[in-house]
Amino acid sequence: MNQQAFVNRVRARLGRSVADGVPEWQPSLPIPDPGPTDTEALVERYQAELVKLSGNSYRVSSEAEIAPLVVRILKESGVSGHVVRWDDPLLNGLGLDEALGAAGFPVTPVKHGEPGRPQVELVEQAVAGITGADFAIAETGTLVMGSSRPGEAGAPGRGRTVSLLPPVHIAVVRKEQFVYTAAQVFQRLRQMGVLPSQVIFASGPSRSADIENDLSIGVHGPAQVHVIII
Repeated sequence: MNQQAFVNRVRARLGRSVADGVPEWQPSLPIPDPGPTDTEALVERYQAELVKLSGNSYRVSSEAEIAPLVVRILKESGVSGHVVRWDDPLLNGLGLDEALGAAGFPVTPVKHGEPGRPQVELVEQAVAGITGADFAIAETGTLVMGSSRPGEAGAPGRGRTVSLLPPVHIAVVRKEQFVYTAAQVFQRLRQMGVLPSQVIFASGPSRSADIENDLSIGVHGPAQVHVIII
C-alpha cells in the first residue's frame, strides 16, 4: 500500500473526504499556563534548567564578544582541530571564521543539501559544531533548531548534523528567541507557515542509560553543550 492509499483509507474510516480539507486542530485539553513572559525571567529559568542538564551558558552584551568567547570555550574544552558551523545569517557576520582560524581552529560553513558523504565525514571529524537556534525553551533548557529558517520558503538549509555529531556543541541564542514551553514553540511554528523538513529539540549534552541504567554522557551526540546568550 502506498502513502496516498494509506491516507485515503484512514480518511475513509474517519468519515471524511478530500473535499473536507485539513481539519482544524481542536485540543481536548486547554494549553497549560504559558508561564513568565518577561525576557529576563525566561533567560534565568533557561540557564537554571541547563545547569541541571550539565550544560553551560554564557551571557554577552554585544556580537563582538561572541567570537573571542567561542575561542575561549574551545581552548578550555581541550580540543584541537577543525570546526563546522551553520552557513546561516544567524552566524554569518559574527567574525567566527577569522577569530577561530587565527586561534588554530579552521572553520567550515556547512549547508544542508551539499554533497552527501564528504560533508558527513567532515562533520564527523570536527571537534565542535556551532549553530544558532530558532527558539530556546526556558521550562526545560531546550534548544530548538530547524534544518532551515522557519517561515521562509526557499530559505537555504543548515547542516543538519552540525549540532549532533561533533563532541562539542556551541549555540548562539538571542534573548527574543526564548519562550517558556514547547507548546509555544509549536504555536509559533504553525503561525510561521512554512516548516523546516526537520526540527531538532536538544536538551543539554547527549545522555543514555539504556544499558543497565548506567548513565553515559556523549555517546549518541555532543558531550558538551555551551549556549551563548546575547
